[in-house]
Amino acid sequence: FLFVIMTREYTIDELNKIIAQAKAGDRESFAIIYNEFYTPIFRYFYGRTGDKDLAEDLTQDVFLKGYNSLSNYSIGSASPLAYFYTIAHNCLIDHWRRVSPEYLDENHLETLPDLRAQTDKLSIDEENARILQIGLSALTPDQREVLTLKYLNELSTKEIAEILDKSEEAIRQIVVRALRAMSQKLEKYGP
Repeated sequence: FLFVIMTREYTIDELNKIIAQAKAGDRESFAIIYNEFYTPIFRYFYGRTGDKDLAEDLTQDVFLKGYNSLSNYSIGSASPLAYFYTIAHNCLIDHWRRVSPEYLDENHLETLPDLRAQTDKLSIDEENARILQIGLSALTPDQREVLTLKYLNELSTKEIAEILDKSEEAIRQIVVRALRAMSQKLEKYGP
């Protein structure tokens, strides 16, 4: 593959044209897709696993599966990134089925990923990261996934609903419940 450094953001229509070219066998177009979507998919995995090497492996799996299934991709008005998130979501489910993860509680805070290293968009100090980790520990895995997709990966409610195969209303309810659970958990820690 030819890897290109992205210097601009693409519109959904532009991405759909690039995907159409990739579907037609243009490897350079798939390299653009790879470069455009690698970071958000990696962040998704790293935010869910806290393991950089595992996140890299799972990210590579997503692009391999995405490349092999491009013929099944239907070009439409939804973000093409949602297609790759759907693959990522399914890869993560398969991974967790293989390893039987523990659910997080307050005693497992040290296993949460360091969110400061996760993205250059987040510039929070150590105390805020600790508080955020405490808040995240109050959430179910589904709630953490929805908040990650919504706030770290900046997907719309509609896109999240498509990825998780839930209604938009269900996603909104998960967000409300997750934010409420975080708020209640953090009340113990003061302002």
